[in-house]
Amino acid sequence: MVGREFRIGDLLCRGMRLCEPCMVVERYASRPVLRALVHRGGLRADILQVGVIAVGGRIGAIDTAGED
Repeated sequence: MVGREFRIGDLLCRGMRLCEPCMVVERYASRPVLRALVHRGGLRADILQVGVIAVGGRIGAIDTAGED
């Protein structure tokens, strides 16, 4: 999703870069978890248009024609 636009509910975002897990996660876990999470982190994204996110809301990528 890096470089792509997507919606979470009414919110419009653009994926900017991957976010690998770090030692902060390890501090909050009751057991070692960092090794299992390598390359399974998240995505840092910019918000392009504000909107509402609700439970059960739609999540999806925007295709190249600008439609989701």
